[in-house]
Amino acid sequence: MHEVFIFELILKDNRYCSKVYIYFSKFIYKVIRVLNKGFVLLFFLLFFSNRLYAELIQWDAFAVGDELAVKDESTGLVWLDFELTAGVHYDDAAALFTGWEYASYSDVVSLLEGTFFDLNISGDLGLTNLFEQRCANTTSCYRSAVNWQELFGATEGVRDYQTHSFGLYLDELGILRMGGTYLNGTGSANRYGVDFNVNYSSGYDEKYADNQFYNYSTFLIKSDSLPKVYLQIPVSEPSNNYLFALVLCCAMWIKRRPVY
Repeated sequence: MHEVFIFELILKDNRYCSKVYIYFSKFIYKVIRVLNKGFVLLFFLLFFSNRLYAELIQWDAFAVGDELAVKDESTGLVWLDFELTAGVHYDDAAALFTGWEYASYSDVVSLLEGTFFDLNISGDLGLTNLFEQRCANTTSCYRSAVNWQELFGATEGVRDYQTHSFGLYLDELGILRMGGTYLNGTGSANRYGVDFNVNYSSGYDEKYADNQFYNYSTFLIKSDSLPKVYLQIPVSEPSNNYLFALVLCCAMWIKRRPVY
């Protein structure tokens, strides 16, 4: 068995500093020792940037090619498109589609935490209700909110450029909660994870009758699906960045070789 080494990369931005530990065999470790550390960092940033949404892929719900679902390949669960249950009373949502059922609290936690793993509570309302408010359109937060809506679908808000992609679910206490994203056009975004603390059970029926939930959907899942061979290509598939990063590393290795 190869001896194992640990190579440490320090990733910094204006908000936090974190460490990424990557385990290598003895051979790979020797290669890294030869290469310029900066280019090794570039390689891994390019590699992992393409894996951010690789677990969630567009899927089919009822027929090949309908693209009305999302599959989480880390759990095998298939999630129904929000556009199909938008404005439907939570208690009626599951009965609309044969084979689909309400997602459990643990299922939703796994989905939201796996997708919004870098959620940063911000903004006046965000600090009060524990969500990420007004992400600038130049941030990864905004991009992930867009990706979420491209996968799960969205409904228009009061203004046609505002879009909502909200799913309702019951928490461990049986209280109705919401998770998802909101886009204020191309200006900013909000992200709502499992810590979002608004209680939607309070006065739900009255508010529903008053059409206050026209743009809210329900998290519905199923554990079986059509064969993957018939379905769509992952939304975030590997790209030429892998090859580009590898070429850069090889070029640095050649450049650093001693000349005799």
